[in-house]
Amino acid sequence: MGWSVSLARRGSGSGIAAAGARIALEVDVAGRPAPTSSLGSFSMAFALRALQLERNSLSTSLRKLVGSLWVTFVAQGAVLAGVFFITRLSATSFGAVGFGEYQVARRTLAVVVFPLLCGIGVSMPRYMARDLGSRTGVASWLVASAGLGVALQAVFLGLGLLFAASLGKLTFGVDRRALVYSLLIAVAGQFCHNVAYAAMRGLSHFRSAAFLQVTDGVLAPLAGVLVAHGSVARALAAAGGIWVVIGTCAFVRI
Repeated sequence: MGWSVSLARRGSGSGIAAAGARIALEVDVAGRPAPTSSLGSFSMAFALRALQLERNSLSTSLRKLVGSLWVTFVAQGAVLAGVFFITRLSATSFGAVGFGEYQVARRTLAVVVFPLLCGIGVSMPRYMARDLGSRTGVASWLVASAGLGVALQAVFLGLGLLFAASLGKLTFGVDRRALVYSLLIAVAGQFCHNVAYAAMRGLSHFRSAAFLQVTDGVLAPLAGVLVAHGSVARALAAAGGIWVVIGTCAFVRI
């Protein structure tokens, strides 16, 4: 929200500058200076014209802001409805024990992913939006954020593979290494999704970001449950693989 307001302010400043340029051009085209007696009226006209153009610029920025919020809310509503449907489907597909494992894995995934992002999902859109006028600035934020996130993910995944048995006992109460391996794939997939999603929002590609949110929040988990055939580990691995592929492709295309 902070970077959106910053963009609105920047747009209003450029509107004032544009107003001055247009009025100055009109005076130049006229080719004759204003009489001294009409200097006050000229100044008043200049101020009114600048105010009108600034209002137009602000209204455009507000329309863009409202549009982005509307698209985001619709996408979040679709994801919420999809989560309810997937929860019901997993309850019938995995049985009592499998459903409990699947829900524990999903909650563990939600708890682990966001600390590993280290605020990248919040800071990257803000700083990218601030430097939208500079391709070099945007590229530097993309590279820096992705580099930091990949380094942290590599360390976490390495430790997860090394202590898979202990993590299985800590998370599920028993030694479930296969489930831990699938959960690590899902963690990597969620990282790819969140980085691509944050980059799209930083570039003001709100419709693309909403489409990515619905795809990864609903379609990927649904596909994982459908192809799992009762295996929780297979469902997590399939969803994680889809997240990795889609998130990586979306980030590269940016």
